[in-house]
Amino acid sequence: LLEAAPDAMVCVRGDGRIVLLNAQTERLFGYGRDELAGQPVEILVPDAIKAGHPALRAGYAAHPGPRPMGAGIELSGRRRDGSTFPAEISLSAIDTSGGILVMAAVRDVTERRRAAQAAAWLTTVIQSSHEAVISRNLDGVILSWNPGAERLYGYSAAEMVGHHLEVLIPAGHRTAERKVDEVIAKGESLEQFQAQRIRKNGTLIDVSITLSPIADSTGTIVGISSVSRDVSSQQRADAQFRALLEAAPDAMVCVRGDGRI
Repeated sequence: LLEAAPDAMVCVRGDGRIVLLNAQTERLFGYGRDELAGQPVEILVPDAIKAGHPALRAGYAAHPGPRPMGAGIELSGRRRDGSTFPAEISLSAIDTSGGILVMAAVRDVTERRRAAQAAAWLTTVIQSSHEAVISRNLDGVILSWNPGAERLYGYSAAEMVGHHLEVLIPAGHRTAERKVDEVIAKGESLEQFQAQRIRKNGTLIDVSITLSPIADSTGTIVGISSVSRDVSSQQRADAQFRALLEAAPDAMVCVRGDGRI
């Protein structure tokens, strides 16, 4: 059972010395089995908290039972080379003829912490973006709606999450946009897609949208992400510029830096 466990399993006597461990413990901490057997469990504890660890052991021994260790605080393990890693540790007590043994299941949560931190950073970026960032499933139901989307379209997140995106799309454009979604659902991305949207107050706005597929951990496309910005003022300025060109009494030719018209 110990060897089949996915976590590092360390079994400790009442005096704090290690009596059993599995191969996962060897791999996680970098010690050989013979190096750990009989050693105080504090050999696996970071130096900063090593002195206070026996008192923690005594506290558990006084009230043994299955429970997570150090609820609400950051836990760490110490490898053979002195490096440390964030850990999740669960304790359980085993009553034997030789007394109580404490079994600690230790899991390295470095990758989970990194993923959580990356997700938190991404959430912060999305929430602070001035552009409308929306995610939806392949059926078009909105899953997330950032403050930029609230400012652009006038709806709050509470009003839109769980509802279909088509509330924003003019009726005459919905069939064409479904075809665009079918392309994204196949794994392709689309940048600067020009479309019209209906704001909460009923006004139409022109938007430029970047569409990307959302994949799950297996690579299966499960949704669509869109980043939108209002280009109505830019399009009005372009129209005014073209109108000025057309109204000029003279021949007007606009040339790029490379000499092309």
